[in-house]
Amino acid sequence: MNLKKKTFFAALFAFFVAVTIIYTPTAQTKITKEYQQGQFVEIGGQNFLIASNKQFIEIIEISKNDELKQISEVHGIENVNDLGVMEIANKSYLFVLTGRYIIKYDISNPYMPVVDLKRDLYDWRTGKYAIGYMLSMSFSDSYIFTAGEKGVRRFNPDNLFVDKIYYFDNARSVASNNNVLAVLTPDKGLVYNIEGGNLIKEVMLENKDDMYMREPLVDVNANVYFPSDNALFRVDGISKELSVYNNPVEPGVNHSYAVNLLNSDEIFYANGFGLTKLNSNLKKASFFHGSNYNNGKNSWTMGVDTSYIAGEKRVVVFNNSSIILLNSDMSVLDRYRYTPATISDITTPTELGLVTQKNLAFEGDVMQISLYGFWPNESVSVGFYEARERVAVKTDNRGFGRIDILVSDLEPGWQIISAIGNESKLSFQKTFEMR
Repeated sequence: MNLKKKTFFAALFAFFVAVTIIYTPTAQTKITKEYQQGQFVEIGGQNFLIASNKQFIEIIEISKNDELKQISEVHGIENVNDLGVMEIANKSYLFVLTGRYIIKYDISNPYMPVVDLKRDLYDWRTGKYAIGYMLSMSFSDSYIFTAGEKGVRRFNPDNLFVDKIYYFDNARSVASNNNVLAVLTPDKGLVYNIEGGNLIKEVMLENKDDMYMREPLVDVNANVYFPSDNALFRVDGISKELSVYNNPVEPGVNHSYAVNLLNSDEIFYANGFGLTKLNSNLKKASFFHGSNYNNGKNSWTMGVDTSYIAGEKRVVVFNNSSIILLNSDMSVLDRYRYTPATISDITTPTELGLVTQKNLAFEGDVMQISLYGFWPNESVSVGFYEARERVAVKTDNRGFGRIDILVSDLEPGWQIISAIGNESKLSFQKTFEMR
């Protein structure tokens, strides 16, 4: 064998080794996701956690033994800015805010989420009714509120039409109950009456212009909590008195993201390095050092939610690279990192949409087609550009589908195979060479 052939086969062997390493199941299970927000929810007497990993939604079951296990994934979302769950007519709905869209999912069966409605916000209205890019979402018993570059909009959850407009200069995030609306802007925390729209309280805050995912909170007593750069501010719902917890960290670094309550004496504040538990006087009671867990510098506590599960107090920490379930004493009950449910089905292709098994085909070949990123449980039409007949593929609850198609009656040369989602209208295509 001459030198050129040896060099060619050595390079070819190295390529196959590299591909094998990249696509082994072990490598797949170590995929890092970014967990920054989520919500506890009870459906049919069972407890779940709806979490965003910034790429798609994961629905995670919480067992009676406090174990976290993923049961389904919701794909077909360009990005996740915020999410929330609402009960309507005894059914559970998940609302996902992408920035341009609100997508409403029926999750009454959390194992098989179904798209109920999708509303395009960005181009829906013009002029003063223009909505613009939406960053944050909150709920009352009757409405959905979104905050973004065009202010705050109140939506009807049934049809996702705008019901009321609140004008602000660059609203970053929003929180609400049935009476009070709290809005965070780059330099202020604003408290408004929902129906009258009148300003109740204005708080000057130190908020970086580039602050990322910072959420206020309104509790059942209409107390309003505003995370600021290195502090947590509270506006008393009755007296409007302002109190503050100064987060003892170095200046110049964002250490303020979210806050949640189990009750007035147990306030949990997600502030970067970990989770601080405060009492009703905003005094530090204990601290959970989240950055000690899992992924080193990528473990950065950015989100928190609380709930009573079977009468027991539970706290969940969204620690960027992982999800950590705690009791109210800040003891770890379980830790979760993303693992594909089925290695053979859930992969991370270089392109979402339609992926072919091979780029070269002959008459009579069977070509395997994989579909990624479509809506869960939707019918996708797949076929060759020249062919009159197309076949229907049903995606699973992760938006994944696969089918084998016979290659026949196609002219030599470059051909196109396409996939179109019947409900999502997502469309992808791929070229291959016919010999």
